[in-house]
Amino acid sequence: MASAGRKKKIEWFDIVVYAFLTVFALLIIIPFYNMLLVSFAGERTNNANPGMLFLAPSDFTLVNYKYVFDAPILFSGYLSTLYIVGLGTVYAMVITLLTAYALSRPNYPGRKLFFALFALIPMYFGGGLIPAYLNIRDLGLLNQRIAIVLMGGVSCFNIIIIKSSIEQMPESMLEAAKIDGASELKIFFRIVLPLQLPIIATFSLFVAVGYWNEWFWPMMVLDKSDQWPLPLVLRAVVNSGVGNFNANVNMQGYKDLTSQVSGVGTQMATLFLTIAPIMIVYPFLQKYFVKGALVGAIKM
Repeated sequence: MASAGRKKKIEWFDIVVYAFLTVFALLIIIPFYNMLLVSFAGERTNNANPGMLFLAPSDFTLVNYKYVFDAPILFSGYLSTLYIVGLGTVYAMVITLLTAYALSRPNYPGRKLFFALFALIPMYFGGGLIPAYLNIRDLGLLNQRIAIVLMGGVSCFNIIIIKSSIEQMPESMLEAAKIDGASELKIFFRIVLPLQLPIIATFSLFVAVGYWNEWFWPMMVLDKSDQWPLPLVLRAVVNSGVGNFNANVNMQGYKDLTSQVSGVGTQMATLFLTIAPIMIVYPFLQKYFVKGALVGAIKM
């Protein structure tokens, strides 16, 4: 009887959990579904139901997407984002891995002091927004995308997690490599990196998504619209009104608004084109993401 009662409680608990997850999933899926419908709707449908559709529009059209693709600012936004994400991810992971490996070595002079200075203290105390901006200005990096790459290169959290993961490796294996004559760099590239691939893939994804979504520092540093990454392009498009769509975003190359183009539909089309690459790439990296996150959690 006790077993039957316990089984019944577990089943009810599962029902509550599944119901909660279903509601939570719908809260995520419905806005995305509505965004797609609005992006494919013409001006007549969106004027009748501004920004809110649950059924396929009667005036289904691709003109909103054609309108967006005709604008050079979207193409330049993709180029800027790919530049920042590609270079930034490599730059950040090289710094993170080298720093984490150095701080994980027990015979590294001043290891605890450097760990506190480079990882623990900066994680809780920052230099401030104004000093960071003045530093970028004094280095002559205003209106240069490399400034965004440099600003996101160091993550104290990533260094701490990867350092903890490296420290869990058998020290005897590394000592055996040293006895065989391997240098520190050879040990790092031939032994440490291959064994840390899951967590490297995880944090590479974290860093790449962080660079992809970064909008604050590009907004502060980049004044020229042809250097804007996608988040700034999206911000400008969404904040622009339907009537002054071109003027607010400064989108040279856009045609004038016609009766076929919906301002809201154009905004939703831009939003979809901005998030689509991450949605396409993420499923292929999900197994590394889950595995690496679990490894990092266990080894803390």
